[in-house]
Amino acid sequence: MLRRVLIAVGCAALLVGSVFSLVTAKADVPHDRASAPVIKIGKFRHDFSPNGDGYHDRLVVPVTLRKASYLHVMVTDLDAGLNVVYNRVLCLGRAGCRLKPGTYRVPAADMYPLSAWRQRPGDFKLVFWASESRKVDARDVSAARRARTEVTLVHAVQGPERTVQRFFSPNGDGRQDVARLAFTLEQPSVVEGVVRVDEGHGAIVARLPLGRMGAGRHLWNWTGLDEHGDPVAEGRYDLAISATQVARPRHTASSGWIGAWILDRTPPAAPTSEATRTTVYPTTTLFTDEARFEFSKDVPVASLDATVLRTDGTLVRTLEPKSMPCDYDYDHGFDGFECALVRWDGRDAAGVVQPAGSYVLHAVSSDAAGNRAVQETALTVSGEPLVEHTTTTTLPTGQLGAGTNACSYPPTPQICLTHGPVASDRFPGGWSYRSEGSGTAQSVNAVYGETGHEQFRVTVTGGPTTPGDPDTAMLSGTQMQGDGSFMSGWIPITMSDLRLKAYGAWSVTTQGGNDYDTESVTIEQTYFAPAS
Repeated sequence: MLRRVLIAVGCAALLVGSVFSLVTAKADVPHDRASAPVIKIGKFRHDFSPNGDGYHDRLVVPVTLRKASYLHVMVTDLDAGLNVVYNRVLCLGRAGCRLKPGTYRVPAADMYPLSAWRQRPGDFKLVFWASESRKVDARDVSAARRARTEVTLVHAVQGPERTVQRFFSPNGDGRQDVARLAFTLEQPSVVEGVVRVDEGHGAIVARLPLGRMGAGRHLWNWTGLDEHGDPVAEGRYDLAISATQVARPRHTASSGWIGAWILDRTPPAAPTSEATRTTVYPTTTLFTDEARFEFSKDVPVASLDATVLRTDGTLVRTLEPKSMPCDYDYDHGFDGFECALVRWDGRDAAGVVQPAGSYVLHAVSSDAAGNRAVQETALTVSGEPLVEHTTTTTLPTGQLGAGTNACSYPPTPQICLTHGPVASDRFPGGWSYRSEGSGTAQSVNAVYGETGHEQFRVTVTGGPTTPGDPDTAMLSGTQMQGDGSFMSGWIPITMSDLRLKAYGAWSVTTQGGNDYDTESVTIEQTYFAPAS
């Protein structure tokens, strides 16, 4: 009885085990046999150098097909970022180009002409795919039918490509004295540097032996001398590396001409400047005083180094040049050029007021080749305090000039009817503002200061163009009506961070058919100077 039970239990266990075995075997079966790889790339050397010297000249990619297919390739130049071969069918000597299952060795020349490979070194991506038809794009096949790899083409001598011009100045000042050419040798070689004038196929001016060098990366520094040790003339030059392999003395390769280096030994023009004044009063308690210097427009802001030195050459402070509009005409606006503006408040970098005495503004301008020009301006730090003074000037209004009209100030209205004054018939030497119906007659006049803390007010004497008429005019917010003298309020003279001079403006305006003449103007202006 027990034996029968054991047999029954054993049979049941076998039955259950068989069921589990069937389930497991079914789960191991791939759901989509088509997802198995159809194409595979084998191991190969990824760098090659098709230059005919017998050293890694060939590129052969082993490609295995698991199904009969057409084999396609796409070649992408990774450095240039473009496809140089888009969809080429590789027949590999087979009629009809349909390949049987197996492994095929695909040479570089079948993917891309060797003459094209040799044009430039760099990295290339290869994408192979297998298809049932000759006319199938890589995007139209499954991932199982695609395989990719990358290869690197190297030259026996590799140099940089011709890109942007480079300046150098072999004058011994330690700044950009050499033209540097980095290059890579595929094999140990005897190397020569070659220089020619950059005029198409210009004359060769130097062949300079650089000696024996090992495989790998090297740097050639050309100091602007020919093979006799004499300086070559200023100008544009191309450089090349010529290398003869030690193991194959009959094989010489070149990097090709690399340019253009511009040899320039001529220093730039000295950095001339215009100053508000050259004396600084850092002890004043009224405001923070400073001196400002505007440099000429031929001195680029980025090329200017400015420092304040003591007379013994000790550094006090390095100043940071700012960009500002050049030659700003406050009547007619900006001429479109940028100039360097330098400011000094009589303090060092820590904000400590410097002792009264003599100093030097040391300005250095550099060109693209590293040549330098220097300008030095004497500075004075004064310990005297500044106090406010007032000056008064009275002139016929005609001597101030017509100023400018509001149409020249941005934003300019689309329809601007403003025009300037004309000579007055009523007041000799004066102006007549005739608004002519719906138009406007106006003049805007500038008043300048040194510190940006000054102010001024204007008194204008005049009357209607036709005596007795009720015509009016506006003097910077003050109405003028009838004959008499009229005074504006105090107008501030302000200085922006990027302007050489402080500036304020006042104006006379007529509108709506009013005609008004001015005879004289008196300007009261405050300024700051020592008490004595």
